[in-house]
Amino acid sequence: MKSVWDHITALHDHVLSHLDDRLSLTDLAKKFNISASTMRKQFQKQYHISLYRFIQQNRMEKALLLLREGKLTIGEVGVAVGYFEPANFTNAFIKYYGLSPKHANEIRLPNSAQAS
Repeated sequence: MKSVWDHITALHDHVLSHLDDRLSLTDLAKKFNISASTMRKQFQKQYHISLYRFIQQNRMEKALLLLREGKLTIGEVGVAVGYFEPANFTNAFIKYYGLSPKHANEIRLPNSAQAS
């Protein structure tokens, strides 16, 4: 029988490999057979970041990398990180970075993030 820790670790890995999916907390809780409340609390306890913020952070970091590569349109990048409406992606990106996706190359990251 899996422990809550095992479920949360599996959830973490699932999120990272499914950033392009719709990741609702309710669906994730069902998938990992854990209550949404316990899932949120235990994720925060284990990783020191809320599950919502973890998803958002990883989507935005992946989006920034894809935009800087320049191989995809802004809309395609949005879909690649789980936003199926271009306006929603653009708004989320601006809220997170303070600049629109078309200015991705102007975004400066902390040295530790740039090195990875």
